[in-house]
Amino acid sequence: MTKIFIVIYTTYTHIYQLALEVKKGVESADPEAEVELFQVPETLPQEVLTKMHAPPKPDIPIITAAKLAEADGFLFGFPTRFGTLPAQFQSFLDSTGQLWLTGALKRKFGGLFFSTAGQHGGQETTAFTSVTYFAHHGVNFVPLSTGLPYQGETSEVIGGSFWGSGTITGSDASRPISEKEKEVARVQGKEFVEIVGTYVRGTKVTGQLWLTGALKRKFGGLFFSTAGQHGGQETTAFTSVTYFAHHGVNFVPLSTGLPYQGETSEVIGGSFWGSGTITGSDASRPISEKEKEVARVQGKEFVEIVGTYVRGTKV
Repeated sequence: MTKIFIVIYTTYTHIYQLALEVKKGVESADPEAEVELFQVPETLPQEVLTKMHAPPKPDIPIITAAKLAEADGFLFGFPTRFGTLPAQFQSFLDSTGQLWLTGALKRKFGGLFFSTAGQHGGQETTAFTSVTYFAHHGVNFVPLSTGLPYQGETSEVIGGSFWGSGTITGSDASRPISEKEKEVARVQGKEFVEIVGTYVRGTKVTGQLWLTGALKRKFGGLFFSTAGQHGGQETTAFTSVTYFAHHGVNFVPLSTGLPYQGETSEVIGGSFWGSGTITGSDASRPISEKEKEVARVQGKEFVEIVGTYVRGTKV
């Protein structure tokens, strides 16, 4: 049985309502899946929330960081704050350090959905800047693998992006979620559980090589080189993930974390995003043995994840 957690932070209930639609999508695709709704702790005092005219929180459990390890995949939903995730959710993610130390979340799957007040208030950057948490934990990011329904729609305002479903709330949070936005949220839930469920089934059987076909639902990873130690080892990968998102390709970081992350005795390329090397400004520096080792680790982990998914398509 596949276990999916939908974890949210909501102020004016838009994200909660969107989460209910995501949950419907999960249940429609896999009625046997175990799907649970949670919220992260609120950090604002009630006095402030009252002045904001925020309604009561939804009647769903508050999650702990340790609980995340129980899921096969989790969908995070939150409103934007200046183009990135809100402090409440960031505080929750910052509390997952112990999970990172133990590798408890590696090879799990994650997705995102979001809300903004306006059409261009962070529908993409909120997701874009949140993927870094997945990369550092070794969580495989699942975008909207069929692309964004209504992408070319211009007759009405519609939230969401290739990164995930979404809604536009209006500056006073009075705009209700549209039927098309609800539909996209259900599509996201459906696709997410199909991908995670296939992987879960793949962990239990043996199978064959990856099937050929379109790019959607395939897996991609990255490795890179720069001339200097701070010449773009992370940003090169970070800005490349957008291609995966638009193609519906699941991005696979270094799921065990970065070997030699704390190394300071010598220069080593690579990051949580993938293996790498430092070439020197004249490209004369050879690849070090430790850089080669990290590259081998990346190859090993990548084929294990993809192979497990492929086997899952056969059952």
